[in-house]
Amino acid sequence: PVVGGAGCPSAPVAVTITVNPLPTVSVNNQTICAGQSATLTATTSVSGGSFTWSPATSSNSSLTVSPTISTNYTVSYTLSGCSPVNATASITVNPISAISGNTTLCVGATSLLSNSEAPSQQTPWASSNNNVATVDGGGMVTAIAPGTATITYTTSSSCYTSTTVTVGSIPTLSLATTSMACFGVPNGVIDLTVTGGTAPYTYSWSNNASTQDISNLSAGSYSVYVSDVFGCYAIGTATITQPSGAVSIVNTVTNVGCIGQTNGSINVSVNGGSAGYNISWTGVSSGNPSGIEISNQGGTYNISNLGVGSYSITATDINGCTATSTASVSQPASLVLSTTQVDVLCNGNNTGSINLTVTGGTSPYTYAWSNNATIQDPQNLTSGTYTVTVTDANGCTVTTSATITQPQAAIALSTTQVNVLCNGNNTGSINLTVAGGTAPYTYAWSNNATIQDPLTLVAGTYTVTVTDANGCTATTSATITQPAAALALSATQVDVLCNGNNTGSINLTVTGGTAPYTYAWSNNATTQDPQNLTSGTYTVTVTDANGCTATTSATITQPQAAIALSTTQVDVLCNGNNTGSINLTVTGGTAPYTYAWSNNATIQDPLTLVAGTYTVTVTDANGCTATTSATITQPAAALALSTTQVDVLCNGNNTGSINLTVTGGTAPYTYAWSNSATIQDPLTLVAGTYSVTVTDANGCTATTSATITQPQAAIALSTTQVDVLCNGNNT
Repeated sequence: PVVGGAGCPSAPVAVTITVNPLPTVSVNNQTICAGQSATLTATTSVSGGSFTWSPATSSNSSLTVSPTISTNYTVSYTLSGCSPVNATASITVNPISAISGNTTLCVGATSLLSNSEAPSQQTPWASSNNNVATVDGGGMVTAIAPGTATITYTTSSSCYTSTTVTVGSIPTLSLATTSMACFGVPNGVIDLTVTGGTAPYTYSWSNNASTQDISNLSAGSYSVYVSDVFGCYAIGTATITQPSGAVSIVNTVTNVGCIGQTNGSINVSVNGGSAGYNISWTGVSSGNPSGIEISNQGGTYNISNLGVGSYSITATDINGCTATSTASVSQPASLVLSTTQVDVLCNGNNTGSINLTVTGGTSPYTYAWSNNATIQDPQNLTSGTYTVTVTDANGCTVTTSATITQPQAAIALSTTQVNVLCNGNNTGSINLTVAGGTAPYTYAWSNNATIQDPLTLVAGTYTVTVTDANGCTATTSATITQPAAALALSATQVDVLCNGNNTGSINLTVTGGTAPYTYAWSNNATTQDPQNLTSGTYTVTVTDANGCTATTSATITQPQAAIALSTTQVDVLCNGNNTGSINLTVTGGTAPYTYAWSNNATIQDPLTLVAGTYTVTVTDANGCTATTSATITQPAAALALSTTQVDVLCNGNNTGSINLTVTGGTAPYTYAWSNSATIQDPLTLVAGTYSVTVTDANGCTATTSATITQPQAAIALSTTQVDVLCNGNNT
């Protein structure tokens, strides 16, 4: 009831309430390609309300957007008096990427294009102009003809993108050459003509030139790389040639035969350049023939009737290339003779000779002597004058003479003599007279006397040969007589057995003469048979009762020298071994010898000895002895090895190394490791055991090993992952 102002109820009033149905709103999902736009349109069951879009801003029922990624859009619809209702639509954006790859090609070239999006199951690639460029299903473009073509790529979501391929033509090259006329003169030219392609062009020559045409070229092959504005290129090659060699001259000179003549010549041989040569020369005489004197390489031309002097010769080939050489025509020195001679030393002999010395001229020489000899130095000549004419190889001649002399008369001898008065004495003498020959004289008597008039001669016949200053000889004899009976002596002796002892003795026997006898020995002994003698010669003079004397000698011998010992030794090379030996040399005494070593060895040269001192006593065949010692040494210490090593830190690496220390033995040392290393301390080693044999300068060896370790296994890693569940998220 309605209450009035006085608290009283009013009359009832009719009220109308309108109830609208609850509105609904909807919007459809859409799919687009990247870069496209989409329009979303919301529909509602009850009109008259307002729309609000999110995330875009719009109050219309339609919303046009161009999202770059898939996006959800919400529309809110509000009707007066009603709560807002919402609907959401999804725009799915299918990605599309730009085509990558080379799009500027030359005719005939290919290029593989690609796109990061999955291809259409139908035909993903297409060309707008197959006459210019074609493309296969894998994106391989082939350039067909100059022009442009659009290449389109369709993805699996039916999105597409395109690019333009430009095809250019390939240049064509023509190279014309002008080669070198003269060897070594760089004047070659290459003229390059380019057709086709698209100007402008760039040029890259193998000699670093960048111009179209190149000049001043040496012999060789030249290549050029020509590219046009599209990068289409062509390569051409041309060869610049030259004669096989420079013009060269070889001169063969024939010198003037004899002084003052003009019969010299030069034979000119030319090679190189281009065949067809003109020869000209200047000098004492000159010549400049016209035309071609030598028509082929290696040919010759002879310049004759030349005198002594220097000549300059020029050869010009058919291309005008030249070479110049100098040749000298000489003459022999004057033919000069000189002689020395050996005169005849003994009158009437033919022992003369002449030594002829020839200088100058041209050998070989011939000889014409006045005695018809034809050798240079005639022999067996008697005294006289000899003339020789010498002719050299060129027919030049010269004459000289030499005189052989001899003594005026031959040697003549005559003698007188004084005879021996007491049989067996030496009181005879001879007086010799010499005439002729050439003084001074020398004398050789049959009793070995060398004086002119020998004295103190025993009975007998004495012959003398007299030789003069020139070696000429004459011989004569003279006889000394004596009484019929002679005092005669004979002796036997006992020799000293050991050098330096006095065990010798002499037994003297006397016959003839008149007893009693007296004895005067050279050692002052007066007995007939002296004893206790050292080695030496002992002379005795025996005088008989009549004063006649006889003398004889006896020689007591001994071994030529006392026993003498010397040693050399081979020391022990390796400490502790028995490789020593002693070489004992025995001189003097009387062989054979026996040996008694301090190590009980009985041979002369003991072997297999350890270090130490060894004493030997040597006894000869006469029982004489001598003693000596020899010392065998060895290195102070045996060869000893020790090692330290650096192990590998990371499994599988080769960072190990070994430090080897060597002591003892004899430096220098050599090293043989089991890994073939030959240095003392090997580096960059992998894990393992290495053995080494060390050899010292004496060939002694020692072996040791070292082991390089490493971690048991290399570092190993493994991973697990949680994938992103929604595309574009970072979960």
